[in-house]
Amino acid sequence: MREVLDAIDVRGMLEGLAGRLVAERGASRGLARDLHACLDDGDAIFAKDVFSSDDESRYAEMNGRFHALIVEAAGSKIIADAIAFNDRVPFAAAKSFAFDKATPAANFAILRYAHRQHHAIVQALENGEGARVEALLREHTHPVKESLNFINDPADRGTGRVIDGRPALALV
Repeated sequence: MREVLDAIDVRGMLEGLAGRLVAERGASRGLARDLHACLDDGDAIFAKDVFSSDDESRYAEMNGRFHALIVEAAGSKIIADAIAFNDRVPFAAAKSFAFDKATPAANFAILRYAHRQHHAIVQALENGEGARVEALLREHTHPVKESLNFINDPADRGTGRVIDGRPALALV
């Protein structure tokens, strides 16, 4: 579990660096358009009060796309390669999510908060606020770690379900 949490922190640091580079160089119109499309997709998911299994998959796909856009826009092969290597650790990739069927309301709240962070990240990118983007992307790993703690809770063992093909029992 410690290695998984460390890998999530490493992703936050690497993505933070990528975001800072993008903000300092200036986000292109195309990047802004694509990130806003991700925001719109997420907003549609959270416009209702119920989170279905289809929404889980849609959110995971959108989140992976959101983070990949920022890393790609940084234009750093070193950062991209380091993230790709780090993504080999279960649950470290931006497209990987763990959902506990026993706590659907908590899952929904965690992801809603994470999506609000997406809005702040895009705003900071568009405003050229490199240090803020970096800090936001590092902070953005906390909802992921929080969702993993739900699944790792001994009272909930065996009740979790995982997106991206990794079983929740791997964390127990």
